[in-house]
Amino acid sequence: GPSIPPYESLVKFIPKDSLWYTSADWNYHTGTTNFGTTKVFNEALNARYGQSSTIKNYIAKAQAQNYEAHRAMMEAYGLHKYRTATGVVQWMGSNPWPGLIWHTYDYYLYPAGTYFGMKKSMEPLHIMYSYASHSVNLINSLQEKFSGLKAEATIYNLDGTKKYFNSVATSVDADGTQKCFALPAITGLSTTYFLKLELKNAAGKIKDINWYWLSTKPDVLNWKKSKWYMTPETSYTNFSALQNIGKTALKVSYQTESGADTTRHAVTITNTGKTVAFQVHLRALKGKDGDDILPVIFSDNYLELAPGETRVIHCKYADKDAAHAEPYFVTSAWNIDMGASKTEKQSGFAEGLVK
Repeated sequence: GPSIPPYESLVKFIPKDSLWYTSADWNYHTGTTNFGTTKVFNEALNARYGQSSTIKNYIAKAQAQNYEAHRAMMEAYGLHKYRTATGVVQWMGSNPWPGLIWHTYDYYLYPAGTYFGMKKSMEPLHIMYSYASHSVNLINSLQEKFSGLKAEATIYNLDGTKKYFNSVATSVDADGTQKCFALPAITGLSTTYFLKLELKNAAGKIKDINWYWLSTKPDVLNWKKSKWYMTPETSYTNFSALQNIGKTALKVSYQTESGADTTRHAVTITNTGKTVAFQVHLRALKGKDGDDILPVIFSDNYLELAPGETRVIHCKYADKDAAHAEPYFVTSAWNIDMGASKTEKQSGFAEGLVK
């Protein structure tokens, strides 16, 4: 159940001289008995993403792992609903005090990797990848059948080159699921690679985008030693190459719509480089040197962008929660080239993946 808050939340309840995942102060904010540390999560994180050298490096990787794990949990239920899956419990919405486990968004109402992984998985009309069958599927949670759809899959190597593309016509019943196609074996893949899924309607409008980072070495679960609270792994997938993904640049601009007591922004982010932009994270601050505006609602976050791809992220908040300040948008990514990135209007760039 670990759900690691972002750095901006952690420094509010853990002393900076204890800000490490083995400290007593860290463990004090976990649970009890089998949940008294984040050891299982930490071992998987370091094995899968590479050993963490700083707390910010650890936190960046933790958001990626929280995103993929919580998205997979909800997608698994959606794909098997009413058949082999009868329900799912996410414990819980928010902690009653600052914690490192068991929340969708943290005590300070900061939405991070867990929140956006679940938000992505629970879209009413959703395209997804099944880790079990290596197939592309649709999940429809609406009481309406959709026809004339097009499901597309593109695979990118770590250097941004395309290795595979497929597009099929499909449909999905009301409150139903639909298998579209299975991905074939592909040669020449980098040890870590990306899968981009797109769902389009009959008019060609994009209805959903969903990205996965995958490895030629899969996770292997040891089901024979499974316990009620965890299943160990005999070997871990390998995402360590993400630490050295080639640099890319982003172009960011935004438009504002002011209401009586609420402000909305449409933030346009374009990847102008040649590699996939990984874990693009958008923050809205109370002015350039201010804290994060909280609570804040983003339509999407912690996203990936293909070379040349543009996404529009919608953001809204109550003016009182922004202290009526002019917002300052900060955009970060694991592989951002700050010198080559460009911002229009008032915005800024945070650091990339801290080594």
